Amino acid sequence: MTPTIQEAIEAISVLERTVQDVHVDEHLLTVTVDDVTYRIVMTTLTVTSLTHCGEGLVAVEAVCGKTFSYSYTMSFI
Repeated sequence: MTPTIQEAIEAISVLERTVQDVHVDEHLLTVTVDDVTYRIVMTTLTVTSLTHCGEGLVAVEAVCGKTFSYSYTMSFI
C-alpha cells in the first residue's frame, strides 16, 4: 500500500469516527462565541468526500493518478 493510499484511508477513518461520535452526542461540536452557543442540527449535517487533483491528474477513488495523452495513426488496408 502506498503512503498516499494509507493517508487517504486514515483520513476517511477519522471522518467516519467523527460523524459517528457526533451522532451519539450532538453537543460534541458545540461552540460558544461571545456568549452565543452554536450547535449542529443533525438533520442538516451532510458529510461528503472528494478527491481534488492538480493539473494533469485524474481522481481514481481516493487517490490522484497521472493522465496520459498519446497520438497515434491507424491505417487500414
